[in-house]
Order: sequence, then structure tokens, then C-alpha cells
Amino acid sequence: MIFLDAHLASRKQFELSSGYQPTSAVFFLTDGSFEIELDGTVHTVKKGDVIYLPGTLYFKRRVMETITFYQIRLSDDEAYADMGGVLRYKDVTWVESVIRLLESSDDKSGGQENEKSILLESLFCRLRIERCGGSEEDANLLRCVDYMNLHLAEDLDLSTLCSVSGYSKTVLIEKFRNAYGTPPMRHLISLRLNEARRQLVDTRLAISEIAERCGFRCPYYFSNTFKRHFGQSPGRYRRNFLI
Repeated sequence: MIFLDAHLASRKQFELSSGYQPTSAVFFLTDGSFEIELDGTVHTVKKGDVIYLPGTLYFKRRVMETITFYQIRLSDDEAYADMGGVLRYKDVTWVESVIRLLESSDDKSGGQENEKSILLESLFCRLRIERCGGSEEDANLLRCVDYMNLHLAEDLDLSTLCSVSGYSKTVLIEKFRNAYGTPPMRHLISLRLNEARRQLVDTRLAISEIAERCGFRCPYYFSNTFKRHFGQSPGRYRRNFLI
């Protein structure tokens, strides 16, 4: 998942009343209300509610009272597309603090954007855990995901992740499958590949150095894994973005 940008806005009516979002987006309503129809069901969205609209979800919507909201645009959110719609969090205060952090800075540096992508990942991970009947104890799983993102370059193994989360290998694998649909080490590879993809576009580092920074000790393995995941080699992927 990649954070693109965030801003605070106000609307008497939506610019786009029906259709698809140009890019996937999260809306956090701070005032007013509106109706939105998703898959034939009409929802009333009020202050404090969160809406997630992946780019593949068709909607119809209309403002009932003038609304003020935070909009966060994101990409590479395919793993969470099934969660599109009105999101229900137990701890709305925590959600609001995360969203305000995402909007708070105009810094477009790679490090800042990566930190915000980690925050977004945590936001969606927490919701998926709650949907699966998880408890507050599953903050341990969120901590594990944050640890992965912050230590991508290191030699992480399942034992290390178990120490971070406090779970046994069996329990950690089961919880990851429930939350992400994939085991933890495969999720780690996906995070590393997405970070490598960002660095290929945003930096001029050598491909071998990017591989090292993203936890791939063998450039050949990195190249093959990247190509299997994205359908093209790292070098070709970078050339697509050259001006």
C-alpha cells in the first residue's frame, strides 16, 4: 500500500456524484452528513465515520448537510479492496489521530511517504483484525507489521517476528492468514518489493543497492522475484518512468 497525498476539504455537493474514484481513497468525515449507495445498499455517513472507496468500487452519493472531511489518496491497495465501504473502528480517536498525521505535513521526501504508507497499512490491518473478531491483544500483530516495515533491510526470520509479536510460530501464521490472507514471511517479501518499486522510481540508486536496502542479499534473486511479482524486471520497470 502506497500513500499518495491527503488534504482537508469542504463540499456542499460532491464533484463526482456517481462512478469510480480516479484513485483509491479514504474519507474521514469531520462534519455534516451524506448518503452513499454501494452494491445496492444505501448508507448514511455522519461525523466520525470512515469511508474507503477502492478504485474498483462503483458508488452513488449525495450530500445531505454541508460536509467537511479528510481525503487520503492511496495506491497498491488490492489486498484490501474487499473492505470497500463504510469502515467501523472500535477506537475512532486512534483513527482520527492517524488520519490527521497523514494530512499534517507537505513533506514529499521518500522517508516521509514511506512512514505514511506504514500508518495506512496499520489502519487497514487493525480493521481487518477487528472484522475477524480480534481483540485489543492483536495490537501485537500490528506491532509486528510495523516492525517489518521499519526493518526491511535486515535479515528477518519467523523467530524474530514471533519475538516481536509475542506469539508462537503457529499462532502468528494463523493470525497473519486471517488478517492478510498470506503467511508473515510472504507478506514481508511483498512489503520489500513495494519499497523496492518506490526506490526504483524515486531514487537513482543502483539496482543492486536498492535490493540490499530492501532486504534482498542476492541481486539475481531480487530480479527474479520482482519480475514474478510485477511482470517485468527492475530495470525495465525503472525505464518506464524515465522522462
